[in-house]
Amino acid sequence: MTPTAAHRRASAASPGFTLIELLVALAIFAILAVMAYGGLDVVLKARDRAEVEAQRIADLQMTFTLMERDVEQAINRPVRDEFGDAEAAMRGTSSAIEFTRAGWRNPAGLPRSEMQRVGYDLDGHDLRRISYGTLDRAPGTEPRDTTVIGDVEEFDIRYMAPTGEWVPYWPMTATSGQTSPGLPLAIEVTVETKQWGKITRLFRTPGGVAATPAPGTSSGTTGGT
Repeated sequence: MTPTAAHRRASAASPGFTLIELLVALAIFAILAVMAYGGLDVVLKARDRAEVEAQRIADLQMTFTLMERDVEQAINRPVRDEFGDAEAAMRGTSSAIEFTRAGWRNPAGLPRSEMQRVGYDLDGHDLRRISYGTLDRAPGTEPRDTTVIGDVEEFDIRYMAPTGEWVPYWPMTATSGQTSPGLPLAIEVTVETKQWGKITRLFRTPGGVAATPAPGTSSGTTGGT
C-alpha cells in the first residue's frame, strides 16, 4: 500500500468536526464564558462594595478616635482671637465646637506650645477638623482644616453641665472678667450618615468647671502661643 492510499484511508476513518459541530461548540463555549463572566462580575462588584464599606467604617472609627483624643485632652485655657477678643477655653453650639487641648506632640522640638486650638464643624456633608498653629491668634491667622469623614447628614453636639443637665451650647453663662465657666463634664456627639444612620458617642472631659480668667488678666494664664 502506498503512503498516499494509507493517508486517504486514515482520513476517511476520522473525518474530524463538521462546520455545524464547530458552530455548536463555539456557541456552548460562548454561553459558558458569559455565565462565568457574569458570576465573576458579581463577585468583583461585591468585593468593591465591601471595600468601600470597610473604608467608611474605618474612617468613622478614626473620626471618633480623633475626637476622643482631642476632647479627653481638653484644657481650661481661654484664648484670644485675631481681633484680640477673649474666647472661652471651650465654646460650641449644637453643630460646631472649638476648644483648647494639651498634648500636641512636638517631636521636632519646634518653638511652639504643646497646647493647640482645635474644633469640629460640618461643611456641607464633610465633617471637618480645624486646628490653629497658635493659641492667641494674630490678625490674618488662618486655620488648617481637614475633612475627617464625608457623606455626613447631621452633626449634633450636647454638653453636660455641672448639674448633670444636657445643654445645646457652651459656655452656659458669662460673667464680668470671665471668658469661660470652665469645661463641661462630658460631650455627646452624634454623627448621622446615610449608610449607618445615627451613631452617638460620649466623651469625658478631664477638667472641672471652675472659671478661668481671660488671658492678660491679673491672675495670668497657663501655656503660651
